[in-house]
Amino acid sequence: MGFGGFRDIFNAIFEGREVSNADFMKILDDDNKARFQKELDNDAAKKKDTRETKNEQFQGVSDHDLSTPKIGQNGIPSPLSKSVAKAITSPKGPVFTSVSQLTSYLKVDRIQADINALELDWPIFALKELGANCYDFFKVRYPNAPKESRKIAFRVGVDHAGILRMNVRNSNVDNVEVFKNLDEIFNFKIWGSEKRNQHNMTQGSLGDFLKRVLGMGYASWTSANDDDGENSLQNNKQWPEPVILRFNKKEYRVFLIVEDGPNPYPKIEGPFPYEHASDYTEVEIALPLKHYLPDPSEQKLLLDRLEQFYSTYKMAQRIIDFSFTNEGVAK
Repeated sequence: MGFGGFRDIFNAIFEGREVSNADFMKILDDDNKARFQKELDNDAAKKKDTRETKNEQFQGVSDHDLSTPKIGQNGIPSPLSKSVAKAITSPKGPVFTSVSQLTSYLKVDRIQADINALELDWPIFALKELGANCYDFFKVRYPNAPKESRKIAFRVGVDHAGILRMNVRNSNVDNVEVFKNLDEIFNFKIWGSEKRNQHNMTQGSLGDFLKRVLGMGYASWTSANDDDGENSLQNNKQWPEPVILRFNKKEYRVFLIVEDGPNPYPKIEGPFPYEHASDYTEVEIALPLKHYLPDPSEQKLLLDRLEQFYSTYKMAQRIIDFSFTNEGVAK
């Protein structure tokens, strides 16, 4: 079944339906089609290299060794297509990453491949993920609460520097303790999420969005002045904007620091007293826009697009009191 346009694609994503690469290509202009096709070709090349490496590793192994355990048994999953795979059971406990996986947080092309969204669509991805985290919190902590106790408020705007500011707040009327271990949440060397292997982009699909969005900011910020993308991990440039968390009467600011290696790690500042956050949880993020949306009129269109996407998003959620504030582009 085909899709008519951008909104149809994202409606399908929210409903958990599969979206093929061919359907996604239909809603892109010629330039972005070329960029997306390049990402698909790169992904295919990487998969080919991985298969060849694995074949070399298995040379000389006996048939008996290869036959036990079988794929699909004893926790060994069957291969899945990265872009259209359905959700599967996630591994228990944290999974340690390699250097190659670490760079998937830090480079534009790797992030695009991981989340199946071009850089210009990262703001929509961010809005969706932040909203999904709020919704998942309600499902776990306030499953039977009335609508008045289940509120999600979005606020977006672009500042004078061309940086998108996005703030999402959800109610927490009982002041339930959240973000109990920030060091683990922002540990770039482990996958701490139980949603890591879920690729159909339902609520909170990747599960590691808070550290992911820091990497998005870094990747966009460093690539803006690095045309070939090869030096961004060695030029000592840092993304100066934190993820800001306000909850349980406290505020934290989490910065991403990247050293040679690459070696990304969080710099966590706080807690700072924040008495207002006694009945809500708030997450504030930032993404640079100016290198691909330099004109204020283009930035305004992005904010309008976010608001349109929000209107579609809220219709899919039940028993939630939603609000959206568009603060516009700073003059």
